[in-house]
Amino acid sequence: MRYVMAALALITCPCHLAVLLLALGGTAVGAALAEHTGLTALTMTGLFVVSAWGAVRAFSREGSGRAPAAPPRLSRSGRRP
Repeated sequence: MRYVMAALALITCPCHLAVLLLALGGTAVGAALAEHTGLTALTMTGLFVVSAWGAVRAFSREGSGRAPAAPPRLSRSGRRP
């Protein structure tokens, strides 16, 4: 799931709006995005912020595949060796 969030953040980055408009030029989706550029930019910015936050949180989450630290071993007397 964290890679999906990171990919979504990469695609919806507001700086990629011009690239998306050029790539989708001549299509119905491209025409709709070009006609509503302000709404598209606002939506993409919101989606970018949410997905970037989710990706950063997922990648930095404690216990993300790493083994937990072992507790300190105690000697028979109850003290640390």
